[in-house]
Amino acid sequence: MSRGVDYDRCVHDGCVEATPYFKNGGTTIGKREEYRDWQIFRADPSKGGCGNSWSTATKQGYASRTAKGQPTRGLTRTAMVDAVHSLPSEAFRRGWDLIDWSR
Repeated sequence: MSRGVDYDRCVHDGCVEATPYFKNGGTTIGKREEYRDWQIFRADPSKGGCGNSWSTATKQGYASRTAKGQPTRGLTRTAMVDAVHSLPSEAFRRGWDLIDWSR
């Protein structure tokens, strides 16, 4: 399965196909076109997932992060054409792991 912008399979163990839990992007001013820089996915345990979370960046998001000196690692299949796999910082991951998803 090719990974897309609006869906992905868990990168930890392939347990479920997920839609973005959070998206970052916007709308262009002149043409009013929507764009996406990156998205966060979660293999929701209530839907049979393992609880793993991961993020991916589009080609545009990758260029923006690179210009700011921010690391983006791990290419997905579509990254070779138009997107890259982006891992959050260690500080972000520590905070994410503290979230109580059972509420």
